[in-house]
Amino acid sequence: PAIFTFGLSIPIGAAIGGGAGLCVGTAVGSTVGLVGGGATGGIYAKRTEVCQTVTDALSATNAYVSDTTKASTEFFSSKVAASTTFISSRAPSVVARFRSQPPAGAAAAC
Repeated sequence: PAIFTFGLSIPIGAAIGGGAGLCVGTAVGSTVGLVGGGATGGIYAKRTEVCQTVTDALSATNAYVSDTTKASTEFFSSKVAASTTFISSRAPSVVARFRSQPPAGAAAAC
């Protein structure tokens, strides 16, 4: 008897689960389709406002990126100029150390 019940419980459970999945899937899919279609229809009805909002957002983003890029470029340019000046002022003493000659006007360190 247990072998007979086990043999029928799997196919019956599969049929019930499949039927329930079909019903639930149909209900959820149609609800999502209805809501998605309604949202799309609402957006299409107000497409000029949506287009203007997107255009304004892109314009603001472009202005921000442009300003940030300009400020970053100026900052890094000033840092490069300061580094170049510093290295130019230190280069003769470094070269002199490698040549084992003290730089002009400097006392020997060792």
